[in-house]
Amino acid sequence: DALVSGTRLHDNSNSGIYVYSGDTSIIGNEIYNNADAGIYGSYITEISENLVHHNETGISANYSYAIEDNWVYANTEEGIRGYYLTATGNHVFSNSVGILETGHGTLVNNVVYDNTNQGIHIEGAHSLSDGNGLYNNTIYQNVGEAIRLTSSASNVRMSNNVVRVDAGYGVRVDTGSQTGFASDYNLLSKGPAANAYVGLWGSTLTTELSEWQATTNRDGHSRGTDPLFLDI
Repeated sequence: DALVSGTRLHDNSNSGIYVYSGDTSIIGNEIYNNADAGIYGSYITEISENLVHHNETGISANYSYAIEDNWVYANTEEGIRGYYLTATGNHVFSNSVGILETGHGTLVNNVVYDNTNQGIHIEGAHSLSDGNGLYNNTIYQNVGEAIRLTSSASNVRMSNNVVRVDAGYGVRVDTGSQTGFASDYNLLSKGPAANAYVGLWGSTLTTELSEWQATTNRDGHSRGTDPLFLDI
């Protein structure tokens, strides 16, 4: 087993840490100013409690099921990206895209905010029986898209999330990504601006939660009230 802990890894011409397979845990490091990813790899046992910032991509990890309690910010592309990943309890902010999940991922209890273009971007196939989806996340987007499903995303479940957008779309689901989409018990809130929408379903704009519910036949138990954030 390998452990990388308590180090600063910075200013490398490629990635700060590169792992392929094996039992490796990356815990409690500061990883920054790397030309490629801060952390890159597959089959990583644990990535937790790291500060990952000012890289091209923060964490790029496939087949990694314990990406937990990291602070990932100010990366020029994605904060966290990967395929077959589980990300829990991370703070992800001030990246171009907060989290890019490209298939079979599970996102739980993350706080994702103030990313330039999108908070959470979902692509590819998922399995409801495996529990893939978005649960108990808080996503705040000043402008852009809080949650985007595209590139044939399928069987994505979205439950108990708090979503707030001040300009743009709270939830945008492309026509080709509506198959198996299951969404309910969320708080879907938008700001007062004329260009703030609860969602975009295919090409149909929905300004209010009631319109979103009628258009999508989803989110029957969801609320559209202001989350009244004190801090995030």
